[in-house]
Amino acid sequence: MIRTYTNYPEKERTTLYTATVNQKPLFLAKGFVRKYPFAVGNVDLNYDITEYNKEEIAFASFEMEEGDEATVILTPNRSVQSVTVRPLSRGVRAQIVDGKVCFTITKCGQYTVELDGVHNALHLFVDSPKNYGVDVNAENVIYFGAGEHFPGHIELKDNSIVFLDEGAVVHGAIAQRGVKNVKILGKGILDRSPEYRHIGPHLGSWNRQVFFWECENVEIDGVIFRDSPIWVISVANTKNVSINNVKMVGMWSGSTDGLDVVNSQNITLTNSFLRNSDDNVTIKGFVPFTHENNENIHVENCVLWCDWGVSLQIGAEVCADYYRNITFKNCDIIHAAHAAMSFQSGGYADISNVRYEDIRVEYSAAMRSPQFYLGESDVDYGNWSGETRKSTRPKRPEPAPWADELFNVIHAPASALKDVIYAPEEKTFLPWLIHLEVCEHWHDMLSPEKPFPNMHDVHFKDISILAEEGVSVPPSAVRGYNADSKSYDVTVENLTFNGKKLADVKEANFIVGPFAENVVLK
Repeated sequence: MIRTYTNYPEKERTTLYTATVNQKPLFLAKGFVRKYPFAVGNVDLNYDITEYNKEEIAFASFEMEEGDEATVILTPNRSVQSVTVRPLSRGVRAQIVDGKVCFTITKCGQYTVELDGVHNALHLFVDSPKNYGVDVNAENVIYFGAGEHFPGHIELKDNSIVFLDEGAVVHGAIAQRGVKNVKILGKGILDRSPEYRHIGPHLGSWNRQVFFWECENVEIDGVIFRDSPIWVISVANTKNVSINNVKMVGMWSGSTDGLDVVNSQNITLTNSFLRNSDDNVTIKGFVPFTHENNENIHVENCVLWCDWGVSLQIGAEVCADYYRNITFKNCDIIHAAHAAMSFQSGGYADISNVRYEDIRVEYSAAMRSPQFYLGESDVDYGNWSGETRKSTRPKRPEPAPWADELFNVIHAPASALKDVIYAPEEKTFLPWLIHLEVCEHWHDMLSPEKPFPNMHDVHFKDISILAEEGVSVPPSAVRGYNADSKSYDVTVENLTFNGKKLADVKEANFIVGPFAENVVLK
C-alpha cells in the first residue's frame, strides 16, 4: 500500500514538477543546491554563496510496503528529451510519454530523477512504514507537528527526544554538549536557512545543523535535513551514535559536509541519502580532542551525491593517535566531484584497517572539472584562524601539492576573485576514483611539529565503475610522503569497469607513487 505525505505548508511546494504515485498526488517540496562545481575565495561561510551558483531542486517522500510497486508519473514544467533514474544499480527504467515521465519503483530506498542532465533534479525518498512509538505528550519529548515552526536553537537534556512529524518544517538547529541518550526522530524537515542560524561557543563556533560534542548514545532516524550553512551532522569526542534513513537535500552553501566524525567512536550511518555541497562523509581529527581516536565507524547502504569535495573521505584533518576499524560498504556514489574515495591525510594519525567494499561509482559524459579560485597569499589558502603555525619545510616539487592536484586550484590576486564565473573545459572530467595522499598543507597548518602519518592495511573490494558511453577509466593514486611516512599494504580486489575486471595498474589507470609499498591489484 502506498501512502503519501500531503500536509506540508503550501509555500514549500516546488513549481518545477507535479507528480503522482499510483495515481495519488505527491507533494514535491523545494530546495536549493550548488549549480556549478566551483568555489571562490577563502573557505568561510560566504565564500561562494551567490545567486549565480544556486539552483532549485525538488524532493518528496512516500511510504511503500516491501513487495509493492509504485508507479510514478512526473509532469515537468518544460519539455524534456531524456531521463535517468539513479542509482543505476537499482535498474529503474523510465520513459517519456506525451511530455510525462513514467517509471516504476519496486524497492524502498532513495532515488534521483534527472531530466536532460543533472540540473533541477528530483529526489524521491521511498520509506517502509514506520511507527516510532513516541508519546508526543511525554515530558522528555520536544514535538513538532505538521506546519512551520521557528524554535531557533533546540536545547536537549539527557533522555530527550526531538520528534518531527510528517508535514513539519522546523527552522532550527541542535548543538549540544555532554548529553546522553538522546534521539532526533521523525519524517519532517529540519531546515537551517541562513536567517535561522544559531552561533554557539562550540568547536570553531561554526553554525552546524546538528552537532553533538562529548555526548553518548545518540540516535537520529528518518529526518530530512535541508539548507545547512555548514556541516550538517557532526559529532566530536562522542560515542555510540546511530544515524539511519536520513536525507540531506538543498545544501548549496559552502562546506556543507554531510556527516563529520571528529575524534569519535562507535558511529554508524545506514540507509541514507546525502547530497552535499562538500564532502558527504568525512572522518576528522581536531584540537582539543587529539588523543581521542576515530574508531569503529561504519557506513552502509547509502546513496551519495557530492557537488563539491569527496564522497567518502578520511581527513583532511587527521589529528589523533590513530584511526582504525572504519568500513564503507554497499554504497552508490551517483555523482562525485573531486574524488569518490580519498584519504587526505593532513595530520599525524596512524591510519589502518580501513575497508571499502561493494562501492558503485557512476561516471557521466557530462561531468565538468571543478574549479577553486584562491588568492595568492597563505591567508587565502585555507588559514581561517589567522594564528596558524607554518612549517619551514620546503614544499616538494613533485607530484603537485595535494590541493592543486585534487581540487584544480586556480591562484589569483584577490582583486581577480570578484565576479568570476564557472568556465571549465568542454571535455569530460573524471574525478579520482581512489586517492590516498598525504595533505601537506593541512599538516603544516595543524601539526607541523608532528611526523607525517602512515596509512596501511587498507582494502578495496568489489569496486564497480559504471560509466556512460565515451567515458574512460578514471584515475586512482596511492602515494606516501617520505621514508618515515608511507602508504603500504593497500589491496584493491575486483575493480571493474562496466562489468569488466581491470587486470593491472595500467588498465586501471592506477598510479603507485613514491613511498607506496605492497600496493596490490587482484
